[in-house]
Amino acid sequence: ATAAILSAAQIPFHGWILEVMETPTPVSALLHAGVVNAGGFLVLRFGGLILEHPAALGLLAAVGAASAVLGSLIMLTQTSVKVTLAYSTIAQMGFMLLECGLGAYSVALLHIVAHALYKAHAFLSAGDAASGEAPAPPRPASRLAALAAPALVLILAAGMTATGAGPGQRPGAFLLASVLLLGLSRVVLGQRRPGPALAGLVAASAVMFGAHLGAQALFARLLGDLAGQAPPPGGGFVALAIGVVAAMTALVCLQLRLPAASRSPAWARAYVVVAHGFYLNTLANRWVLRLWPAPPSQSKTTGATA
Repeated sequence: ATAAILSAAQIPFHGWILEVMETPTPVSALLHAGVVNAGGFLVLRFGGLILEHPAALGLLAAVGAASAVLGSLIMLTQTSVKVTLAYSTIAQMGFMLLECGLGAYSVALLHIVAHALYKAHAFLSAGDAASGEAPAPPRPASRLAALAAPALVLILAAGMTATGAGPGQRPGAFLLASVLLLGLSRVVLGQRRPGPALAGLVAASAVMFGAHLGAQALFARLLGDLAGQAPPPGGGFVALAIGVVAAMTALVCLQLRLPAASRSPAWARAYVVVAHGFYLNTLANRWVLRLWPAPPSQSKTTGATA
């Protein structure tokens, strides 16, 4: 579990992925496919063994939840395209490890495959975002539109509970479905006239959730017995999944209302802290250097000898 957390660039050990973002874009795409996804693959490969250790499941769930929420929040304040994608990867892998901690291995496998395809496309097309025209400043959504996101999540929770796949029965599936719905609602509700696009949101949601359920059933069949070995989720894991969904819903509402609050002095002070990643990478580096001091540089050694 610890090796997967380090390889997947989970907070607070995420600094290495931010420091290698100066590489060419195709190298960044291969880095994600070969190193970052290896952490998730490791957990899936040894899933049966990890299921026998509740402490490992709890560690994956706790670190994954923190990385998913903080990575999504920090991503909103970044101005570099590659750093934004890096924090997106931290958040996505956090979701994947959280799903593994909840015992939803078929959902996690579907997530890691979908993330690999999405992130490879995002990195290889990142140059278009830098060379294109600057987008118009976003306008704040109305308060009623911002309140639509939590209402949609509540409707989803009620619908999934009625079919036996609610947060109490299958928290991993509920988590991924909620994130998909929030992503769709963010696109539609952020438009100037979200009313006419509501029908499109309903249709797109129906198609996406149908494809999601079909793909999840396929991956559960591919995993075989492992998909059914997970113990029933405890109350703490269910509360953690619901808490992450609530935090992501709050982030979507913040995105929708952020242009209106950007001139607030309180937000300006908070923006600096969030944009620097809450200084978690700096604190982690200091902690690592205390345990594993770096050797003196060659220049200092030469000067001392002279």
